[in-house]
Amino acid sequence: MKWSVVIPTWHRTDLLTTLLLALCRQTFTDFEVVVVCDGADEEYTALGNSFVAPIRIQWLAHASNHGLAAARNTGAASATGVFLLFLDDDVVPDANLLLRHDTQQAAGAHAKLAVFGRTLERRQVPFRSHTDRRMQESWETHLAQAFPVQGAPDMQCVGEEAERSVFFGLNCSIARESFLKEGGFDEQLRSDEETEFGCRLYRRGYLFAYAADATVEHLNSKDMARYYPACWSRSGLNDLYRARDRGQRCAQNAQLAALRHGTFLERWVASMVWLSPQSLLRVASIAQAVTDATDSRLSFAVWARARRLGEYWTAVQGSGVTRDELRTLAGPAARLLMFHSLSAPRSKEEASYYLSGTRFRRVLKMAASLGYVRAHPNDLLAGELPRKSVVLTFDDAYDDLYPELVPMMQRDRIAPLLFVVAGRIGADNDWDQRQGLRARRLLTLDQLREMHQLGAVIGSHSMTHASLPSLSGGALRREVRDSKNRLEDLFGGEVAWFAYPFGDVDRRVRAAVAEAGYKGAVTTAPGLNWWQDPLALRRIDIHSSDAGWDVVGKLVTGRDVRSGIRNQLKRQWASLSSRPRSA
Repeated sequence: MKWSVVIPTWHRTDLLTTLLLALCRQTFTDFEVVVVCDGADEEYTALGNSFVAPIRIQWLAHASNHGLAAARNTGAASATGVFLLFLDDDVVPDANLLLRHDTQQAAGAHAKLAVFGRTLERRQVPFRSHTDRRMQESWETHLAQAFPVQGAPDMQCVGEEAERSVFFGLNCSIARESFLKEGGFDEQLRSDEETEFGCRLYRRGYLFAYAADATVEHLNSKDMARYYPACWSRSGLNDLYRARDRGQRCAQNAQLAALRHGTFLERWVASMVWLSPQSLLRVASIAQAVTDATDSRLSFAVWARARRLGEYWTAVQGSGVTRDELRTLAGPAARLLMFHSLSAPRSKEEASYYLSGTRFRRVLKMAASLGYVRAHPNDLLAGELPRKSVVLTFDDAYDDLYPELVPMMQRDRIAPLLFVVAGRIGADNDWDQRQGLRARRLLTLDQLREMHQLGAVIGSHSMTHASLPSLSGGALRREVRDSKNRLEDLFGGEVAWFAYPFGDVDRRVRAAVAEAGYKGAVTTAPGLNWWQDPLALRRIDIHSSDAGWDVVGKLVTGRDVRSGIRNQLKRQWASLSSRPRSA
């Protein structure tokens, strides 16, 4: 068989029968069905003994209930198909569902590929309350954004934006060998197993393809006002399990770090919620009563926000974890400072990323006066950063780094992270010259080797400093993989770091970096890092245009505070200017 359709079920034989009959009408026929009953169910046994179909069906069963993840894993282990497609027993597939998944998988040009189709809602029972209806509408709005009819969701984003949206489960397909290699769904989770596995696949370099015409209808009979609060409560425990027990710290469970990280307002809100999550649940109860009585959109918004936070943090506190333990679990924020040339700029363009040696030393003194120590780049990868630290990174490896950094490395034993353009060592910055900037010399191999011996960490900045998203698959692999191999040959050790040229990165580029074996990769996106995708780390850009208080603001917040205020004022002015004037 080319395909195996895995279906978990339990005490829903009517729905399962509807699904199986729909699968019998598939236009693509090279598939089997693997049904897994997750516990004792006499009606399921009777259906298996009596159901006659033109397709092959494996009827499996667990002796007791182990959860959706376990049932799916059991089905995948018993499947014989090359590819797996996961369905739930309460969906009805389009007749071309398997054909669409097969076409998308065949078109994939990447060894690690997951395909997800579109899910539509078909409500089966009347709404039980206004809160139920508004929650259903909210869910359907989410589905419409996540699964557009035409086009595709944003598949280029990386980092926290990608991790928040990625999932793998219902109406998703993958090569069976890949599924088993990655360990399948986490059977300790009784919810959130789809987002957890999706995030795991994303971090390991899998690409996700969207098949908009591979559709299933979900036959929904839930009271959404009851169902979602139960999910929010389980998410609190799931996040804690993932972060503390499995070491999975990502955007999906970063709310656990809210007591230590985020803006002042975010930390304050988290502290207030921690002190009394039951108060939020009481507010939610009042808001729900108002919503059910008046159908108020505002009271529903209050209910949803208060109930979600209240359920989440009540569950976290119920686990016995303390506030201090959560703060320790959150760990320190990682601050990566981004520099280029350490020389006086000669133009406005150079001032946006050059910094004179004198000002560079002043920045380091300023950081030290604020209590920041200079950390080793590999301590970041190992999760062993001091509470307040900065990592120094330098893109392009200009030759002016040698006279500035070598004395500091000899005296202070600093460990700068040098991102080297592997094919341009000892040459010049031809990528800048093509954009009209002046020619600059790059560090020679002898200079780099001396700096490496003194403690500098060598990272790759690609082979030629090309914009990677525009390259073909073969050219992309050469820029990413071959630059790593060349630098490792030249310097005699692992090259674990990569910097995306021009900061240009999408999921395909990130996947190539993951496939090549890098452990850390940096972008030019501003900000601090906590529980960040290690292959999409943010940095703090320090350059000649920064005044002293700009540098302080960037060190504390990770962003350009002055520009942020200016942009906010511009947006407010544009909003006021665009309002119609009264007659």
